[in-house]
Amino acid sequence: MSILDDIRTIGLKMKNEQASLKEIILESSRVDVSDEQVDGLDRLIYNHCLNKKTLSDFFGKSRNTFSRILAELHEKKVIGEPIFQNKSHLYTR
Repeated sequence: MSILDDIRTIGLKMKNEQASLKEIILESSRVDVSDEQVDGLDRLIYNHCLNKKTLSDFFGKSRNTFSRILAELHEKKVIGEPIFQNKSHLYTR
């Protein structure tokens, strides 16, 4: 019966190791969100903005055409001014 006890002991150790491995994986894949600022801009807003290039690709327009469309929308006050971050124009979703 000592063989069965050894197998049971090994099984319990494997189960404990699997549980701790699962905790490690969950902990390492967790993303901490904070309200810290990225160059004066709230991180939450920054993470949810899209730049002009991404938007022009999304709508299937060239950058020049998309810039003209944005200018028209600004004039009509359909959309607000972008957030200027370094050289990027960021638009909130």
